[in-house]
Amino acid sequence: MTKLVHRLHLSMDDIMIEDEQTPEQLLTQADQLTEVFDYQGTADLLNKIDRESFFTNEDKFHYSFLKINATMWLTHDFDTSIFDFNRILDEITDKKQSIYALLAVCQLGTAYLSKEQPKQAAYYFDQVASLLDGIDTEKYLYWTLFMLDNLTNFWSKQRQFDKSNSYGHQALALARDHQTVLFMETLNFTLGENIAYTKGWDDKEARQYLIQGWSFAHFAGNQVALNIMSQLMREHHITGDW
Repeated sequence: MTKLVHRLHLSMDDIMIEDEQTPEQLLTQADQLTEVFDYQGTADLLNKIDRESFFTNEDKFHYSFLKINATMWLTHDFDTSIFDFNRILDEITDKKQSIYALLAVCQLGTAYLSKEQPKQAAYYFDQVASLLDGIDTEKYLYWTLFMLDNLTNFWSKQRQFDKSNSYGHQALALARDHQTVLFMETLNFTLGENIAYTKGWDDKEARQYLIQGWSFAHFAGNQVALNIMSQLMREHHITGDW
Protein backbone atom coordinates (compact mmCIF):
# COMPACT_ATOMS: atom_id res chain seq x y z
CA MET A 1 0.00 0.00 0.00
CA THR A 2 2.86 2.37 0.85
CA LYS A 3 4.46 1.78 -2.57
CA LEU A 4 1.14 2.37 -4.31
CA VAL A 5 0.55 5.60 -2.41
CA HIS A 6 4.00 6.88 -3.36
CA ARG A 7 3.49 5.84 -6.99
CA LEU A 8 0.31 7.93 -7.10
CA HIS A 9 2.10 10.87 -5.45
CA LEU A 10 -0.20 10.70 -2.42
CA SER A 11 0.33 10.50 1.32
CA MET A 12 -1.21 8.01 3.70
CA ASP A 13 -3.38 10.83 5.10
CA ASP A 14 -4.96 11.21 1.66
CA ILE A 15 -6.41 7.71 1.71
CA MET A 16 -7.19 7.19 5.38
CA ILE A 17 -10.88 7.65 6.15
CA GLU A 18 -12.01 8.24 9.69
CA ASP A 19 -14.60 5.84 10.99
CA GLU A 20 -18.00 7.50 10.89
CA GLN A 21 -20.96 6.58 13.00
CA THR A 22 -23.83 5.00 11.14
CA PRO A 23 -27.25 6.67 11.04
CA GLU A 24 -28.56 3.94 13.33
CA GLN A 25 -25.88 4.71 15.92
CA LEU A 26 -26.63 8.44 15.74
CA LEU A 27 -30.37 7.81 16.06
CA THR A 28 -29.75 5.67 19.14
CA GLN A 29 -27.74 8.51 20.66
CA ALA A 30 -30.56 10.90 19.78
CA ASP A 31 -32.98 8.59 21.60
CA GLN A 32 -30.78 8.81 24.69
CA LEU A 33 -30.66 12.61 24.53
CA THR A 34 -34.43 12.70 24.15
CA GLU A 35 -34.79 10.60 27.31
CA VAL A 36 -33.04 13.27 29.42
CA PHE A 37 -34.95 16.11 27.68
CA ASP A 38 -31.84 17.42 25.90
CA TYR A 39 -33.77 18.51 22.83
CA GLN A 40 -31.12 20.94 21.60
CA GLY A 41 -28.58 18.14 21.74
CA THR A 42 -31.02 15.90 19.89
CA ALA A 43 -31.55 18.48 17.15
CA ASP A 44 -27.82 19.13 16.80
CA LEU A 45 -27.10 15.41 16.51
CA LEU A 46 -29.82 14.86 13.93
CA ASN A 47 -28.38 17.65 11.81
CA LYS A 48 -25.25 15.50 11.40
CA ILE A 49 -27.20 12.74 9.71
CA ASP A 50 -27.40 12.57 5.94
CA ARG A 51 -30.93 11.33 5.29
CA GLU A 52 -29.86 10.07 1.88
CA SER A 53 -27.79 7.44 3.67
CA PHE A 54 -30.87 5.82 5.22
CA PHE A 55 -31.61 2.32 4.01
CA THR A 56 -35.13 1.81 5.36
CA ASN A 57 -38.34 3.75 5.71
CA GLU A 58 -38.22 2.98 9.43
CA ASP A 59 -34.98 4.97 9.72
CA LYS A 60 -36.64 7.90 7.97
CA PHE A 61 -39.69 7.81 10.24
CA HIS A 62 -37.42 7.44 13.28
CA TYR A 63 -35.49 10.55 12.21
CA SER A 64 -38.67 12.52 11.44
CA PHE A 65 -40.26 11.66 14.77
CA LEU A 66 -37.20 12.69 16.80
CA LYS A 67 -36.80 15.89 14.77
CA ILE A 68 -40.43 16.96 15.14
CA ASN A 69 -40.46 16.06 18.83
CA ALA A 70 -37.27 18.01 19.56
CA THR A 71 -38.50 21.02 17.57
CA MET A 72 -41.82 20.95 19.43
CA TRP A 73 -40.13 21.31 22.81
CA LEU A 74 -37.56 23.84 21.60
CA THR A 75 -40.10 26.15 19.96
CA HIS A 76 -43.33 25.30 21.83
CA ASP A 77 -45.06 25.69 18.48
CA PHE A 78 -47.58 22.97 19.18
CA ASP A 79 -49.84 23.75 16.22
CA THR A 80 -47.01 23.14 13.76
CA SER A 81 -46.03 20.00 15.66
CA ILE A 82 -49.59 18.67 15.44
CA PHE A 83 -49.48 19.21 11.66
CA ASP A 84 -46.08 17.51 11.39
CA PHE A 85 -47.07 14.48 13.51
CA ASN A 86 -50.17 14.05 11.37
CA ARG A 87 -47.95 14.23 8.30
CA ILE A 88 -45.97 11.24 9.64
CA LEU A 89 -49.25 9.35 10.04
CA ASP A 90 -50.22 10.18 6.46
CA GLU A 91 -46.88 8.89 5.15
CA ILE A 92 -46.98 5.56 7.01
CA THR A 93 -49.04 3.06 5.07
CA ASP A 94 -49.24 0.28 7.67
CA LYS A 95 -49.96 2.27 10.81
CA LYS A 96 -50.71 -0.74 13.03
CA GLN A 97 -47.28 -2.22 12.37
CA SER A 98 -45.24 0.97 12.73
CA ILE A 99 -43.88 2.03 16.10
CA TYR A 100 -43.42 5.57 14.78
CA ALA A 101 -47.08 5.87 13.83
CA LEU A 102 -47.95 4.97 17.42
CA LEU A 103 -45.37 7.43 18.73
CA ALA A 104 -46.82 10.17 16.54
CA VAL A 105 -50.25 9.46 18.02
CA CYS A 106 -48.73 9.62 21.51
CA GLN A 107 -47.12 12.98 20.88
CA LEU A 108 -50.30 14.36 19.34
CA GLY A 109 -51.79 13.70 22.77
CA THR A 110 -48.84 15.45 24.40
CA ALA A 111 -49.14 18.46 22.07
CA TYR A 112 -52.84 18.88 22.84
CA LEU A 113 -52.13 18.52 26.55
CA SER A 114 -49.55 21.30 26.25
CA LYS A 115 -52.21 23.43 24.52
CA GLU A 116 -54.42 22.80 27.56
CA GLN A 117 -56.92 20.81 25.54
CA PRO A 118 -57.25 17.65 27.69
CA LYS A 119 -60.27 16.22 25.82
CA GLN A 120 -58.37 16.16 22.54
CA ALA A 121 -55.31 14.80 24.35
CA ALA A 122 -57.35 12.00 25.93
CA TYR A 123 -58.62 11.00 22.48
CA TYR A 124 -55.07 10.29 21.33
CA PHE A 125 -53.81 8.77 24.58
CA ASP A 126 -56.73 6.33 24.56
CA GLN A 127 -55.64 5.25 21.08
CA VAL A 128 -52.10 4.68 22.35
CA ALA A 129 -53.36 2.52 25.20
CA SER A 130 -55.47 0.38 22.87
CA LEU A 131 -52.56 -0.21 20.46
CA LEU A 132 -49.80 -0.91 22.98
CA ASP A 133 -50.60 -4.62 23.22
CA GLY A 134 -49.48 -5.05 19.62
CA ILE A 135 -46.01 -3.66 20.26
CA ASP A 136 -42.96 -5.94 20.27
CA THR A 137 -41.54 -4.89 23.64
CA GLU A 138 -38.32 -6.83 23.05
CA LYS A 139 -37.56 -4.81 19.93
CA TYR A 140 -39.03 -1.50 21.11
CA LEU A 141 -38.47 -1.56 24.87
CA TYR A 142 -37.37 2.08 25.03
CA TRP A 143 -40.37 3.38 23.11
CA THR A 144 -42.85 1.15 24.95
CA LEU A 145 -41.64 2.58 28.25
CA PHE A 146 -41.70 6.06 26.72
CA MET A 147 -45.40 5.72 25.92
CA LEU A 148 -46.28 4.14 29.26
CA ASP A 149 -44.46 7.03 30.95
CA ASN A 150 -46.54 9.49 28.93
CA LEU A 151 -49.77 7.71 29.83
CA THR A 152 -48.76 7.68 33.51
CA ASN A 153 -48.04 11.40 33.40
CA PHE A 154 -51.17 12.35 31.45
CA TRP A 155 -53.67 10.58 33.70
CA SER A 156 -51.87 11.89 36.77
CA LYS A 157 -52.37 15.44 35.48
CA GLN A 158 -56.06 14.65 34.98
CA ARG A 159 -56.20 13.52 38.62
CA GLN A 160 -57.24 10.02 37.52
CA PHE A 161 -54.71 8.48 39.85
CA ASP A 162 -55.87 4.86 39.65
CA LYS A 163 -55.49 4.91 35.88
CA SER A 164 -52.11 6.64 36.13
CA ASN A 165 -50.91 4.13 38.74
CA SER A 166 -51.98 1.22 36.54
CA TYR A 167 -49.80 2.38 33.65
CA GLY A 168 -46.97 3.37 35.98
CA HIS A 169 -46.78 -0.03 37.67
CA GLN A 170 -47.06 -1.76 34.29
CA ALA A 171 -44.02 0.23 33.15
CA LEU A 172 -42.06 -0.53 36.33
CA ALA A 173 -42.78 -4.26 35.98
CA LEU A 174 -41.65 -4.18 32.34
CA ALA A 175 -38.47 -2.33 33.29
CA ARG A 176 -37.68 -4.82 36.06
CA ASP A 177 -38.26 -7.76 33.71
CA HIS A 178 -35.75 -6.30 31.27
CA GLN A 179 -33.35 -5.04 33.97
CA THR A 180 -33.35 -1.45 32.74
CA VAL A 181 -33.53 1.91 34.53
CA LEU A 182 -35.14 3.68 31.56
CA PHE A 183 -37.69 6.28 32.73
CA MET A 184 -37.28 5.21 36.35
CA GLU A 185 -36.92 8.83 37.43
CA THR A 186 -40.20 10.09 35.99
CA LEU A 187 -42.21 6.94 36.63
CA ASN A 188 -41.26 6.74 40.31
CA PHE A 189 -41.75 10.44 40.87
CA THR A 190 -45.19 10.49 39.23
CA LEU A 191 -46.31 7.50 41.29
CA GLY A 192 -45.06 9.30 44.38
CA GLU A 193 -47.03 12.41 43.44
CA ASN A 194 -50.16 10.32 42.91
CA ILE A 195 -49.91 8.86 46.41
CA ALA A 196 -49.09 12.26 47.91
CA TYR A 197 -52.14 13.87 46.33
CA THR A 198 -54.41 11.16 47.72
CA LYS A 199 -52.78 10.35 51.08
CA GLY A 200 -50.73 13.45 51.83
CA TRP A 201 -47.13 14.52 51.30
CA ASP A 202 -46.09 13.00 54.61
CA ASP A 203 -47.13 9.50 53.52
CA LYS A 204 -44.17 7.12 53.83
CA GLU A 205 -44.80 5.32 50.53
CA ALA A 206 -45.24 8.61 48.68
CA ARG A 207 -41.96 9.94 50.02
CA GLN A 208 -40.16 6.74 49.11
CA TYR A 209 -41.32 6.90 45.48
CA LEU A 210 -40.48 10.61 45.26
CA ILE A 211 -36.97 10.13 46.62
CA GLN A 212 -36.41 7.12 44.35
CA GLY A 213 -37.44 9.24 41.36
CA TRP A 214 -35.09 12.03 42.44
CA SER A 215 -32.25 9.52 42.93
CA PHE A 216 -32.72 8.00 39.47
CA ALA A 217 -32.80 11.49 37.93
CA HIS A 218 -29.52 12.29 39.69
CA PHE A 219 -28.01 8.99 38.54
CA ALA A 220 -29.11 9.53 34.92
CA GLY A 221 -27.94 13.14 34.85
CA ASN A 222 -31.46 14.25 33.95
CA GLN A 223 -31.03 17.86 35.03
CA VAL A 224 -34.39 19.07 33.73
CA ALA A 225 -36.32 16.49 35.75
CA LEU A 226 -33.99 16.97 38.70
CA ASN A 227 -34.71 20.70 38.89
CA ILE A 228 -38.48 20.16 38.85
CA MET A 229 -38.31 17.36 41.40
CA SER A 230 -35.99 19.23 43.75
CA GLN A 231 -38.26 22.27 43.79
CA LEU A 232 -41.36 20.21 44.58
CA MET A 233 -39.55 18.27 47.29
CA ARG A 234 -38.33 21.49 48.91
CA GLU A 235 -41.86 22.88 48.90
CA HIS A 236 -43.08 19.84 50.83
CA HIS A 237 -40.00 19.46 53.04
CA ILE A 238 -39.11 16.02 51.70
CA THR A 239 -35.63 14.70 52.44
CA GLY A 240 -33.92 11.32 52.28
CA ASP A 241 -35.13 10.35 55.76
CA TRP A 242 -37.96 7.91 55.30
